[in-house]
Amino acid sequence: MRLTKLSIIVGLILIYGLANGQERKSAKLIQSMGDYIHRSTAMLFPEQIEDYKRKSIYSFTKTEDNIDVTYEKPGSTSVAINIYPAGYANEGRLRNEYLKVFRPLQIKQIKLLGSNKIRFAE
Repeated sequence: MRLTKLSIIVGLILIYGLANGQERKSAKLIQSMGDYIHRSTAMLFPEQIEDYKRKSIYSFTKTEDNIDVTYEKPGSTSVAINIYPAGYANEGRLRNEYLKVFRPLQIKQIKLLGSNKIRFAE
């Protein structure tokens, strides 16, 4: 009986911990007047950068370590800055990300052109 109660309590604690660490079902708009400081990185996002005004800040996780900040120049362009946890870091990660994107493009080119040599427009 005691073991069952203890198992239930431990199970509920684990479920609660997993639920709080999960991503949100939909992005949450963060209301911020003045400068916004991202807690995980201590990066400052001012209300305005030159002609670009901060339009929105969205959080995708409950810990708010995965955010999207959008700046917009009225009638012109907008710039989105995404900050998210990188996960495991090793020295070859930039190369690996490049190869992960490049390889499918290379395979498509081989299928289209019938060659594994990269061809450039002249």
